[in-house]
Amino acid sequence: MRFTRSSARKIIEVLALFVGSLLLCEAILSTLMAVFPRVRYHLTPSWKRGCIADPILGHRNSPFMPGHDRWGYRNVDVRHHVEVLALGDSFTYGFGAPPEGAWPRQVESLSGATVYNGGVGGYGPCEYEVVLDELLKLRPRIVVVGLLLGNDVADAYEAVAIHGRFPRYATKNPEVLSEIWRADQRGTLRELARTAGLEDEEQLYGREVGGLRTWISRHSSLYALARELKDLGDVTLHRGSVPPDSFRAAMRRPHRIAWETDPRFRTVFRLLEVENLAIDTDDPRIQEGMRITDRVLLSMRAKVADVGARMVIALLPNKPRAYASVVDEHNQVCLPPSFFRNVEFERRMTARYEAFLEKNGIPFVDTEPAFAKAFLRGIATFPESDDHHPNVAGYRVIAETIVPHLILTESSESIFKDHSLLDVP
Repeated sequence: MRFTRSSARKIIEVLALFVGSLLLCEAILSTLMAVFPRVRYHLTPSWKRGCIADPILGHRNSPFMPGHDRWGYRNVDVRHHVEVLALGDSFTYGFGAPPEGAWPRQVESLSGATVYNGGVGGYGPCEYEVVLDELLKLRPRIVVVGLLLGNDVADAYEAVAIHGRFPRYATKNPEVLSEIWRADQRGTLRELARTAGLEDEEQLYGREVGGLRTWISRHSSLYALARELKDLGDVTLHRGSVPPDSFRAAMRRPHRIAWETDPRFRTVFRLLEVENLAIDTDDPRIQEGMRITDRVLLSMRAKVADVGARMVIALLPNKPRAYASVVDEHNQVCLPPSFFRNVEFERRMTARYEAFLEKNGIPFVDTEPAFAKAFLRGIATFPESDDHHPNVAGYRVIAETIVPHLILTESSESIFKDHSLLDVP
């Protein structure tokens, strides 16, 4: 077949029509995303759509996520008044469990009190205070703050000193700044984390690798639509396959520690060298994080008292500290030193905060002993994968530990409809 000028013109016309159609579709989709937040939510990558940018908090949960109210918190709906307000990070949000499995929901079912879950993954003490300011309009009688010392202190330091948010908490002490500078010269916390293996984590879980494809993925609405259709097809195609969070799958990932001495509680721990950086109380950056956290807790206590409510701190253990009792029971010696350092560091920080809270008259409860008792009863409180969040049974342990501490006054007036719940074991 002879290639003529007229056939070339037709090919060009077809290509021009095709490109024009793509550009028109791109423009229409982009306009829909700009005008309708729900469209933008569904065309955002699945690993990003849960969060929206916030100038103060850094991010918020999207109100379009299933199981979230119109404020973006994990509740069935927005209430005008609640008896208990729960604040915290992903441990309070209930990551890894259905909404009814999160400890705030379980506190509600155990006590009969109305509870609002204000937990958001990735938040720290500074963000807890902002959420408190926002949600005091619910007029709670008790505010329960789930304090996860395994990362909350480091989160406070990062929010203030690294990201420059919450400047009122930034130190101006030249000696402190000098110590932090000297520590950073040996390696910032982020650099030390990369040295310990965080880069492998990013390669394992990262979805964008750079180049033209990454640019298109960030700027093209059509690409976003194609990606979501592909993901939907992948879910259908691989339904019933081995879950990626199983024990066997998790233990094969880099920098993982598999523990299966007791098959009932087998699990996988992750990157303890990295997590130890966040709780080393000898590090001046973590010391600064503790100073910030102290000030935030005192500020929150004052705000709660101003509205006639009461604040209770629930000290939540990270996975290694929760497992320490069952590991000790088996006289485990094959676990690496990083595991035992993690437990020691977190217990040291916990003791420090118990003394701080007691000195300042802030009621608190440490939930670690309840996890130890659960293991003695044969209850697995964490998943067998490398996820460091509790499972539903673990969140119930937290809820059962918190419930007896929901007392309103020194005369032991309770918010419970059934006062026998004060005797929850």
